[in-house]
Amino acid sequence: MGFARQGRLLEHGSPLAAPAQSHRSRPPALTAHRRTEVPLPPDATRRALRLEALLADPHEPANPYGYETLTAADAQGTAERAGELRDLVAAEFLPVESGGHFVTAGLLVRALRPLLRRDAALGHACAAGAVLTADGGGGPAPYRAHELVRLLGPAALTAAAGSALRGAVRAVAPGEEHEPPPQRWRASLAAAFADLLACESLTTVALRTLHLGPAGGRAVRAAAGYVVPLVVGDVLDEVVLALAEYGYGSGDLEMRLCAKVAADVPRVVATAGTGACQADLMRALPFLAGGGSRLAPTGTPGTGTLFRLDEHTRPADADRPDLLDGAAALLGVLAQTAARTGNDTAADADTALARLARRLMTEHRVLSGCGRTAGPQAAPPAARALADRHALLMLACSVLGILAAARPGGSRFLARPSWALLALSRVTRRLGVPLAGLDPDPDLHLDLAAELLARVRQGIDCDLNATRALW
Repeated sequence: MGFARQGRLLEHGSPLAAPAQSHRSRPPALTAHRRTEVPLPPDATRRALRLEALLADPHEPANPYGYETLTAADAQGTAERAGELRDLVAAEFLPVESGGHFVTAGLLVRALRPLLRRDAALGHACAAGAVLTADGGGGPAPYRAHELVRLLGPAALTAAAGSALRGAVRAVAPGEEHEPPPQRWRASLAAAFADLLACESLTTVALRTLHLGPAGGRAVRAAAGYVVPLVVGDVLDEVVLALAEYGYGSGDLEMRLCAKVAADVPRVVATAGTGACQADLMRALPFLAGGGSRLAPTGTPGTGTLFRLDEHTRPADADRPDLLDGAAALLGVLAQTAARTGNDTAADADTALARLARRLMTEHRVLSGCGRTAGPQAAPPAARALADRHALLMLACSVLGILAAARPGGSRFLARPSWALLALSRVTRRLGVPLAGLDPDPDLHLDLAAELLARVRQGIDCDLNATRALW
């Protein structure tokens, strides 16, 4: 039975029919209580769980949507499967008033995440096709449809890389119960986890800028479309390193899953238009050099919808580009963090964050000095280099924004600064900014490794929302 047929059966209340599978891998009941660290609306959670159950156990060899099949699929096979799945997710792209489920781009991605984390190329191809279909039938506005297709690329790659990371943890950490526990995987996989959280932060903010109008968040969306695929490549390198240290080779499923995501990066990038994202950043250089239209502090109206993970409604003041610019909001968070006073020799986390933010503000001032005279008319290599560095700076700012929004009574993990400190230190290294005196505490790796291991053991995704997964 095809997935489109299964979707129709589900819509009419018929029992769930999943692909043939063994008794060992029967999907759990969908009525099970699923807790998330940052809860999603119940309806979106139900739709995500239904989609994940339809895709069935990814570890089941006979499952046509399992890892064994998907890692062996070529471009033609991916296109065929995307066609099978498109009808199943089409309603996600239609607005509620037209009988669909679309409210915000962020909720759309959350509902589709089970498909995106199963296979980046498949998820992106299926969703991009559904966007264009919905656009012709009252879906997102034309500019939003174009920008949404771009942002589905980093969303898919981040989700799929998270699956590869979880698989690696399952592979290398089975001896944690023994004494002394193995330690070698911790630094590599903790670093990969921090990178993924940074990618999710920027993608989340970029998706939310879609309500700011065509120009209100263009630079942020371009930064996400450009830099996230590059960082995902680093994530996969860290995962492969950890697997190789434990003797896993190219024939093992865990390695093949990493290779599949790595192969999907250029495929998704070609569709999502990473080159166009870089060009947009180059055109925005004079604007970015001025810090955006203004440096918007986190208290500015509209910033809550950019950074708060529990904010799921479309704001009443949407489509007001004069209200807020996404890049200005990000740089405002950086300036606010850098302005915190304290003893620069202290070792507490808040002081460390402020010192890193001040170092990044210095980088922003350097980039601004170069960017005021740069732009499309500058020598292409110089303009590309400036665009690259602005994208990394916005990646760092998004981490600070998500952390700042989570800390006042927020979730227990995201409210801790350890993940942000490790993510920021890695962004800072990519920028080539000296870290003298700012090297992260080694315990940061241990904290993130412990969180990662706990998530894998409890069946929790590697996302900002800490969502429980069926498989």
